[in-house]
Amino acid sequence: MTQQQIYEQTGIAPGYVSHVENARANPTLAMIEKLAQAVGLEAWAMIRPDTESGIACEKPARDDL
Repeated sequence: MTQQQIYEQTGIAPGYVSHVENARANPTLAMIEKLAQAVGLEAWAMIRPDTESGIACEKPARDDL
């Protein structure tokens, strides 16, 4: 998904999306919810790092619940 497509769905400027992607900006929870919805994830998946890779994960491990 391009930054332009995210902008069209969320109204969040492409430049700001770039800053979020590169960890130069800290989005609000409302923005995280909008971004997550735009890419088909739940908001927690956008902020919860994967313990092995350090990147956001799509689903928690069963023993994490």
